[in-house]
Amino acid sequence: MEETLEGRAFCEQARQVIAMHEETFARVKEAREGFGMALRVGTTQLAVHQALIESLSQFRRSYPEARVSLVEGTSFGLERDLEKGVLDVAFLHPPIHISGLTQRVLCRANIVLVECSGNPIQDRAHVVRYPRPEAPVMMGSLERGMEHTDHGDTPSLGEANTAITSLALSAIGYGAAFITDQLPDFGFGLDEIEKSEPIAELETSVVYRKLDRRPILQAFLKGVPMPSHKNGQ
Repeated sequence: MEETLEGRAFCEQARQVIAMHEETFARVKEAREGFGMALRVGTTQLAVHQALIESLSQFRRSYPEARVSLVEGTSFGLERDLEKGVLDVAFLHPPIHISGLTQRVLCRANIVLVECSGNPIQDRAHVVRYPRPEAPVMMGSLERGMEHTDHGDTPSLGEANTAITSLALSAIGYGAAFITDQLPDFGFGLDEIEKSEPIAELETSVVYRKLDRRPILQAFLKGVPMPSHKNGQ
C-alpha cells in the first residue's frame, strides 16, 4: 500500500495519543500507590552518612520519578513530626517514646569527647551538653558514662542540639563536645584532635508509623541497609 502524507500524519498522531494514554495510565497508577506524592524523610546529621544517602540512592534508582522532601532535625523533633504526620519516615537515634511508631536499628557508634579549642581533653573544665528535654535518655547515658571520669560533675557553659553546633561551641572554647567516632570531619580537623575513650553507645534506627502500609513507603524501606555490627556499629 502506498504511503501518503495523510497516512503518515494520522500514524504520527495515533502514536502520540497512545503514548499520552500510557503515560496517563502510569501516572494514575503511581498516584494510587502513593508515588504521585513526595516522600517526606527526616534525618539527624549523623544518620545522613550512616544510612540516609545509601537508602535514598537505592530508592531513586528504583523510582526516579518519585519526589522526596528531606528535613534535618533532632531525634526528639523528628519523632514528634512522625507522630503528627509531618514526616513519613525518619533516621534518628532511639529509644523512641511515642506509641504508634516502629523502628529497625541499623547501626551503632561509640560516643566520645573531643576538645576543638586545642586544649588537651584531660585539662578541660567544661563540656558542651545537649538539651535534656530533647535527649533525656542520651544525656542520662552520657552522664552515667562520665561518672567514672574526672569531669563527671563539671558545669556546662554551652548547650547545643546537634553535633556540628556542639563542635562549634567547643572550637570557641566552651568545652569538650560529645560526638560519635563515625562523625564526618565538618572542617574541624577531627582526625587531628585527641578523642576520649568511648563514654556511651548511640544507636541509629529507621522509624515510621506502624499502620502506614503505602507502597511508596514500603518501597523506600526495602532500600534501607540491613543492620551492621562491624567496627563498633
